[in-house]
Amino acid sequence: MSAAARARRALRSVVERTVLGARPVDRGPVVQRRLAELTRALDLSGPDPRAAVLAFLAGGADAVWLTTATLHARFPHANDVVATQRALELDGPENVLAAIEATVPADRVDVDVTVVRGAVLVDVHQAASSPFTTGIQRVTLEAARGWMREHGAEPVVWDPSFNCLHEPSAAQSDRVDPGGEATGSRRAIVPWDCTYLLPEVALDRERSARIHALSLHARCRTGAVVHDMVPITLAETTDTGVSADFAGYLVALRAMDRLAAVSDATRREVEGWLTMIKAAGHTGPEVGTVRLATVAAEPSDAALAEARDLHAVPGSPLVLCVGSHEPRKNHVAVLRAAQILWRRGLHFNLLFVGGNAWGGATFRRALAGAVADGEPIEVLTNIGEEQLWALYRLARCTVFPSISEGFGLPSAESLASGTPVVTSNFGAMAEVAVDGGALVVDPRDTLAVADAMADLLTDDALHARLVAEAHARPRRSWSQYAEEAWQQLTTPRP
Repeated sequence: MSAAARARRALRSVVERTVLGARPVDRGPVVQRRLAELTRALDLSGPDPRAAVLAFLAGGADAVWLTTATLHARFPHANDVVATQRALELDGPENVLAAIEATVPADRVDVDVTVVRGAVLVDVHQAASSPFTTGIQRVTLEAARGWMREHGAEPVVWDPSFNCLHEPSAAQSDRVDPGGEATGSRRAIVPWDCTYLLPEVALDRERSARIHALSLHARCRTGAVVHDMVPITLAETTDTGVSADFAGYLVALRAMDRLAAVSDATRREVEGWLTMIKAAGHTGPEVGTVRLATVAAEPSDAALAEARDLHAVPGSPLVLCVGSHEPRKNHVAVLRAAQILWRRGLHFNLLFVGGNAWGGATFRRALAGAVADGEPIEVLTNIGEEQLWALYRLARCTVFPSISEGFGLPSAESLASGTPVVTSNFGAMAEVAVDGGALVVDPRDTLAVADAMADLLTDDALHARLVAEAHARPRRSWSQYAEEAWQQLTTPRP
């Protein structure tokens, strides 16, 4: 078999894997339109767009990525770029471009494609698409809004199959930028020589694989916020498959320029990972700490009155526990600690605020038993932000003895509201607590959690001191966070 025949066979294999069985599409208006878009974006002169793209395609792996991404409206994987580059070296640009043109995926033919240069693109897919607001989504939205406001950043999302970046839909745009203008065009966006920022976690394997190739070949400045390394450091506390998906996300981060960890604890974990990948020959990104905001919203009098009427019992202090019910949040320990104190004769109400999560069966069984026994417990699964801020204000204390956190927003939010916290004595939780207002304990010691709760419920002098410390803590706004994260993520590497 000749070298040319082997190259064609190899290229066919790449194409078959890349398009995943999509039927070939004849050359036609879609190919010509996308070739013209590519030449426009690259400022390639000449009457024949295809000839100009052929000359560009000979430029190497980056050109392969951009040409394939534009003509297919689908970002190729890094391995496919390598394989196509090898076919290019064996069989030449003409055969490779012909194969790319002939295999435009059928499900991407009707997509409008724009190659964007020089823009700042903020990937907010999960935060823009989900009706819920987790801690990570809160950080994503606050960072994105700051970057949009101060630096002209443009939010982008992915299509449902994670083929390519797109403009957000009207509903997605409204979630990211309430009241802002939305084009509603849903055009596919192919970045080239841009800034690409990822403030959220990409656990979808197709998404992270395409981000990886983008970081390698789109000639973009790239950066990401790292929220935690829990699926690697404490894999047993995550759902089945999460660690494998997180590994794909780390592959995408590996090719980026800069990372912003939300705490020193998270940064140290990232540095450990960087040590490992450097041993495998990868330079890896630069990482720095940019701590999250530590401010509280002021609930309205109406919100406070409503929260008091619905959730407070006169003469019985309110103990608040905020977060999902997954195992690492340690809510079973909070419940058991409360039961110890009730048996000691202390009177208080325990309120859990947070949605159900994977692995919450043990907590739900313990909760059902406690409720059946008539113990003063309430669980709220979906409340508005103003309601949450009102509960922080009303609570005697917050209990947050998590086993692992990237930062621990509930502790920071409670302390910013002037409400003392019982939290863990290591990692990011201790880092948040160091500025005052908190009691730190071993979260695996239920008696220690119970004793700290008892101290805050019964020792008025201690409680008053911690309240004063909480009010005296330094404040960081979300605008400050967004700007410091921007500087960390976009400063050129030396």
